[in-house]
Amino acid sequence: MSTYPTPDDLARGLRDGEPAARARFEEVLHGPLLKLFERLAAEHRLRYPPEYLLRRALRLAEVHVRSRSAGAYRDGSWKAFLGDGLVHVARLLEQPHGKATLAAAAALPDDAAYQCQAYSRPFETVGDAAFGGDWYVGQHDAGGALWLFLADITGHGYSAYLLASALPLLWRMAWEKQGPSLDPTDLLTTMHHLLEGVLPEGIYVEGTLVKLQPEGDAVLVAAGGTRVLLRREGTLQPDLLKYRGCWLGMMAPERGEEHHLRLGPGDELVVATDGLFDQLEGFRGQDLAGHIQGVTSARLFDWLHGLVQESLAAGPQKDDITLVLLRRRFAARGAPTPATPRAADVPV
Repeated sequence: MSTYPTPDDLARGLRDGEPAARARFEEVLHGPLLKLFERLAAEHRLRYPPEYLLRRALRLAEVHVRSRSAGAYRDGSWKAFLGDGLVHVARLLEQPHGKATLAAAAALPDDAAYQCQAYSRPFETVGDAAFGGDWYVGQHDAGGALWLFLADITGHGYSAYLLASALPLLWRMAWEKQGPSLDPTDLLTTMHHLLEGVLPEGIYVEGTLVKLQPEGDAVLVAAGGTRVLLRREGTLQPDLLKYRGCWLGMMAPERGEEHHLRLGPGDELVVATDGLFDQLEGFRGQDLAGHIQGVTSARLFDWLHGLVQESLAAGPQKDDITLVLLRRRFAARGAPTPATPRAADVPV
């Protein structure tokens, strides 16, 4: 490792995106990770070739090393440095959700102004664990605004999960880098720069970022194609809103791609990944617009959840499915308390 004489030098090269650093890092981890995937493929009859999954796991390990603070490896040995990346990947592969069920969903923060509900169904099971490429996080900033980020890695199931596992690290890095002057477009731009050059060719992050003020003002930024449902208080049928932006990892978002909404008391906003809409398209011979016209429930989340369950009983799941509902409360119970992220450690 003469080009990078110490682990700290190699970590710095990875953070700077140096191709030689990546090549050296992958060369050393290739053998141990390949053995791990060969064992998993034999045990669980994975439908992916071990080498295919290996490329994604190497990117996950790189993101993990890059996310560590500067100087984290200054006094460590080469064995400890390489073991750190390997153990991080192995832990996620062996115990991705702790014994999660298909309907498991990460907790969202308690909020005084908004009721939050979430449902997620990963596309694939391996052994007794569920794997998918969707991930979301809810977090308060210092001013009391509630932020929601829902992301979807290109593809679905186990292979997408290997890359989506890095999203919690990238989110924390971007949030901390922004500091107190958080801005939706700047936050996604920071995430884009962290992803740029790391993702495999043709793989990107599609997502939706929403910032909600306690008074009902909301800012939405789309990364890729975004569809949301907005139902106003006193109505049954929601409106389908479509937004378009740049996939993270391909191109940074632009300032003009911010969209502003106003949520009144009782209004409901549903943010979902493509898997929800794909699952409902064609079910009962109806397109999405037809389903929306048929809403009869006063609880939009319950109606969507029930419709998804009916479609899954009638046919196979098409993609990872995740939806999050945000309903503005009629009366605030006091100012929200700023909180640390309460996201799942791994994607759902």
